[in-house]
Amino acid sequence: MYPRMKELRKEHKLTQADAAKLLNISTNHYGKYERGETDIPLEHAMELCTYYKVTLDYFIGWSNYRSEDDAFKERLVAKLMKFQH
Repeated sequence: MYPRMKELRKEHKLTQADAAKLLNISTNHYGKYERGETDIPLEHAMELCTYYKVTLDYFIGWSNYRSEDDAFKERLVAKLMKFQH
């Protein structure tokens, strides 16, 4: 359900217990989010996005850009490449 949730947690060297503490929930409940057994409330998703410094679109797998800056840079480079050809 949230394809990057576990990936981001591991990238930041957090255990499920660590991530659960960030959200003030139980480790068991956090694990259900990660396994897709329970929908994560928007508030919790946004808290994790803020901690991991990624966009919500990246977090839920709708975008491959971690930040708005990354998306902007990619569009800018593409436009510049058009002008060079």
